[in-house]
Amino acid sequence: MNFTPDGDEPARGTHWSLDAGNRDPSRNSHRRGYERRQERSAVPCRLGAALQRPPPEVFDPEPTVPTRRHAAMTDSRRPSPGARHGRAIARRVHGLAMALVAATAAATIAACGIGRSAGPSPTARDIDHPTGGTTVILRLDEGGGFVPPSFFVTQAPAFSLYGDGTVVFRDPWTQPPPAVDQVIRSVPFQVVRLSEGEVQALLATALGPGGLAIAREQYQLPVADAPTTTFTVVAGGLSKTVSVNGLGIGADAGADAAVLTALATLRAQLMGFGSTVTGATPWVPDRYRGILMEAYGGGDQPGLVMAWPWPTITPADFAVPAGSNGPGWPSRVMTPDDVAALGLDDLEGGAQGILLRRPDSVPEGMPYEFALRPLLPDESR
Repeated sequence: MNFTPDGDEPARGTHWSLDAGNRDPSRNSHRRGYERRQERSAVPCRLGAALQRPPPEVFDPEPTVPTRRHAAMTDSRRPSPGARHGRAIARRVHGLAMALVAATAAATIAACGIGRSAGPSPTARDIDHPTGGTTVILRLDEGGGFVPPSFFVTQAPAFSLYGDGTVVFRDPWTQPPPAVDQVIRSVPFQVVRLSEGEVQALLATALGPGGLAIAREQYQLPVADAPTTTFTVVAGGLSKTVSVNGLGIGADAGADAAVLTALATLRAQLMGFGSTVTGATPWVPDRYRGILMEAYGGGDQPGLVMAWPWPTITPADFAVPAGSNGPGWPSRVMTPDDVAALGLDDLEGGAQGILLRRPDSVPEGMPYEFALRPLLPDESR
């Protein structure tokens, strides 16, 4: 059998039927049933006309050759081969139409965002990462440069994202507590918990537009006495740090200009994280790093010199950490009770410039300068 559209020119939305030259009057009822099924299966949409006209490849272009079984059929109640073939075609056309409608609907929903949240699903992890509450997956740290030792030892990462979505950060636009005498207090940290969708968005930005996925581990720019910016990322199959001295200061980056521009933009985004989130609360540390240094200027050091506040802690309990790079300074882990013994307020963000007299068990000499830095969840000392 040959199948052609009704009429000489196939108009848009035309129903397909058996070729007029091959019609058998006994098959008209089957043809009318086929057309009715076609009409019911038509779907009003932008692709409606295309769906009403089934693809020509579903039809057999060759005439059907009757088999012996067909020739032996004499029961008028049994459908003719042409009728059965027509119904089979109708079923195939209807199935194809419904499949196309379903696919079009799914594509429209995906494009318009219907029936889904604005961000990635919390259960669909596109970028693999550790999930522990003490495991850093994205961090921004900046320090060094031409600064006094007391500033250097109290520097801490400005932004730390942990695997469970916890972010501990400092807002650089927050005013620190006022200095009292020579004691300079640092800006306290804040904490907020992100959803998995928000974690995914941050990681995607850092690895993609932020340049961490393609950046080298170190960039040395011709900038003297500038701080070093260090990114840490543990996600998407990567575990790396990227360090840049003088990032964004304007040194000629040469062939690395594009990636350094991306890193500078990422730095600005993470530094300004506090202005992009709501619901952040003050972060109260449960441990501190106490650093004990010889006070510069000897006994003539200006400011209030306090008595040694800890009866069970001696200067010998402060030690330089094993494997410490550079000169290092003696330090130890301090509890909140140890910090409270200082009798000073607003030390949650850390402080420097605290002058302590030597305890009676230590030979006389210049006072100590004590500095305090909160320990983040992943830090042991």
